[in-house]
Amino acid sequence: MENIIEVSTATFEFNVIQQSANVPVVVNFWAPWCGPCRMLGPLLEKLAGGDPAFDFVLAKVNVDENPDLSRRFRVQGIPAVKAFVNGQVVAEFTGVQPEPRLRQWLQQLTPSAVEQALAEAHSLLATHQWAEAEAAYRRMPFPHAERAMIK
Repeated sequence: MENIIEVSTATFEFNVIQQSANVPVVVNFWAPWCGPCRMLGPLLEKLAGGDPAFDFVLAKVNVDENPDLSRRFRVQGIPAVKAFVNGQVVAEFTGVQPEPRLRQWLQQLTPSAVEQALAEAHSLLATHQWAEAEAAYRRMPFPHAERAMIK
């Protein structure tokens, strides 16, 4: 799936709500006449399109063409950015953010390698795949300080 997409009322359910079960979807509510939107949009596109530190889909909603989505998600000002995970808004902000703050905001959406490994191991355990779960727990990446404490 393309990491940067235009969405509308007709495509929102599939491209945002359903896809957010697989990967975080960051929705940028914007308008072509909005100066701050023209500043924030390229930053979000840069991070979505080419930064390997972040795994998310950027969905762009033109508020002039989709006023019902603006009402549905109570967009009061633009640019308004909302992050969806499992169909729910989990984080949001309004206005332009500097790139370092934007990166920090996005990091909260992307699970770390440890969180991903832990989720995999828990899933195996929940399905009674004991040996596979044990192997997954043993493969979990630990930061160097934690690894030294385990020895």
